[in-house]
Amino acid sequence: MDADGGRPDLLAEAFAMTGARLLYSQPNCHNPTGAVLAPERRKQGRRRGPAAGAFMIEDDFARYLGHGGPVPRPLVATTATARSST
Repeated sequence: MDADGGRPDLLAEAFAMTGARLLYSQPNCHNPTGAVLAPERRKQGRRRGPAAGAFMIEDDFARYLGHGGPVPRPLVATTATARSST
């Protein structure tokens, strides 16, 4: 992580090294850092998980807590499947 949230550029390597097939993510108000995943990283993360054969769980626990600004849409809303089914 850095100030822009999780680092999707490191996901492929992490999946390859660990054999993990699940990514647990808090893209909005990450606990404990409070970081919000940057828009471009949201897109990258949504592509890289499935490319590695991994599932993604988005923990959006703070969506309605009122942090003083607009909250990004859920990660699932950025996928082509989600857009085509609405």
